[in-house]
Amino acid sequence: MKYLQSKEIYAGIHYPIPCHLQKAYGFLHHPQSRLEVSEKYAKEILSLPMYAELTEKKIQFVCEGIEEFYKKLN
Repeated sequence: MKYLQSKEIYAGIHYPIPCHLQKAYGFLHHPQSRLEVSEKYAKEILSLPMYAELTEKKIQFVCEGIEEFYKKLN
């Protein structure tokens, strides 16, 4: 996320609380550690730019930024 933001690509974690821990689903009485995978991914999955005015050029820019990040890992 920091890498993308350094490239002026906004990315964020928009849903940090998994569904089973949301107040609206409290009636299900799921203990916090019961769905470990959901809880882990809720902290890791990034939201990328996505809106009606996003141009093809901006989409390409975001894709290139992601590709650059993964190339630097290798």
